[in-house]
Amino acid sequence: MKMSVHLQVKMLGITVYRFDQDSSETWIADQFQELTSDTSDNGKHHSLHVRRQGTVLQLKADQKDSTIDPASLPASLWYEPHFQSATLIHNVDGHLMHVTAQKVGTETLSIRGAQLEANHYRLSGDLTDDLWFDSGGVIVQRRSTSPDHSVIQFTMR
Repeated sequence: MKMSVHLQVKMLGITVYRFDQDSSETWIADQFQELTSDTSDNGKHHSLHVRRQGTVLQLKADQKDSTIDPASLPASLWYEPHFQSATLIHNVDGHLMHVTAQKVGTETLSIRGAQLEANHYRLSGDLTDDLWFDSGGVIVQRRSTSPDHSVIQFTMR
């Protein structure tokens, strides 16, 4: 899976914040194998590489190497969370986040002008997100709450 994010925030025509990220994940038979990410967060560069080697995950984040729990997962969360608790790898700088997942239930969302049944999950802990997935396990909406309580919502178009 490859993902690119290019975000620019302007005020009065002046760029006040810029975020650029190119990342990729490799999964084999529903098991996470590798994550690479190059990010520029308002001018600060981050490089991340996580790779499964045997029974461990090797993490290299901003030139620092470590071995992490092999059950850790990327925090991209494009996949349906079939876990009760997990350690997530932040896709920018590689810091680890401990979360629990609760299935809230099935809800009807309006996506592209159509009604869609979606499974709703709520993450809590080091990351507070709500995620909705269609019956095929494809993410259709994500709502993130930042530490300053601002909310960002992404909805499939």
